[in-house]
Amino acid sequence: MRGVAIVSPVRTAVGNFGGTLRDVSAADLGSLVIKEVLERTGLDALKVDDVILGHGYPNGENPSMGRLASLKAGLPIEVPGYQLDRRCSSGLQAILNAAMLVQTENADVVIAGGVESMSNAEFYSNESRWGARFGSVTLHDRLARARETIAPEDRFGVIEGMIGTAENLAKQYEVSRQEQDEYSLRSHQRAVSAVESGKFASQVVPVPIPQRRGDPVIFDKDEGPRADSSLEALTRLRPIMSDGTVTAGNASSQNDAASVCMVVAEDKLEELGLTATHVGCEHGVCGICNVLVDGRAVRSCLMLAVQADGHDLTTIEGLANGDVLHPMQQAFHECHALQCGYCTPGMVMAAVSLLDEVPNPTEADVREGLEGNLCRCTGYHNIVRAVLQAAGDRS
Repeated sequence: MRGVAIVSPVRTAVGNFGGTLRDVSAADLGSLVIKEVLERTGLDALKVDDVILGHGYPNGENPSMGRLASLKAGLPIEVPGYQLDRRCSSGLQAILNAAMLVQTENADVVIAGGVESMSNAEFYSNESRWGARFGSVTLHDRLARARETIAPEDRFGVIEGMIGTAENLAKQYEVSRQEQDEYSLRSHQRAVSAVESGKFASQVVPVPIPQRRGDPVIFDKDEGPRADSSLEALTRLRPIMSDGTVTAGNASSQNDAASVCMVVAEDKLEELGLTATHVGCEHGVCGICNVLVDGRAVRSCLMLAVQADGHDLTTIEGLANGDVLHPMQQAFHECHALQCGYCTPGMVMAAVSLLDEVPNPTEADVREGLEGNLCRCTGYHNIVRAVLQAAGDRS
């Protein structure tokens, strides 16, 4: 099957419901991240075969989100786009759809992701088009109404939306109120720490917010994480349902944000001048998919996403400082430690991890440290030389 690579994922900062992004439309948020991924990759927009955006709360002002956002981003009219809705997993489904297009050779490059402006969800009436004969007209809140009408009432009754789902799961898996509050607190603490240490800076696209007077305000920091959160404060919150355990403090929030990535055929990466963590054997044998987890090289094909929770991850894209190559990348360049380039990302990551453990390695140390990384061009000599040069430059 044709390999698929994820390239240059970007996002806006996440705005609170009714927060800083409340006057920015979903299409405008989507267009910002689409522009950014094209700018970062330098790819000609005509090379994009499709744009797919997940969008759970569409409205009449922002129809066919993939198409509208791509046109607002300045993509040529020849590039198609569409919107899908799989509720909370809409953005992920967009990326899966893009991957399937690439795997089946119906596309080489697809921009995919998700966008939501819950602050701009409509109030609407079903009674006004042909005129209400007399009496009141009902306005429905799209946010609340969609959670009730997602399933047929004659089969399931009036459902309670995601809060009811969360309560059902808490009972089924015996997740106590205390465990929910403790997890929520850890989430806030980790998010605040990540923001303060700049871990999100490289992925966040600033959003300019026009003001009545003066220059726009630049929004580039997630509003949800709370530095002042505490277990005592979370414990004091009342459950949303009278007999429940889910509160406003331990539940997911309603937000405004957008995020996309480029989904690209692996056999087109070199031709298009793009970089991504490669997929190799998918059995942990070749080392091509190495990433750094807390500074140590790990086979990403053998690691579940949930295992990365709370850890510091670095991919090959995160090594360089803007246009300045990491010393290991520079050494690989100077020593011509690559031929076809397929194994290079995994080799570089493994070499960085090796020097963190053995700062002044011998040639034997380098060969032993990289023995789990396979080079199908048999270019090991220059690779070893590059690692030794990088070690020498550090000392």
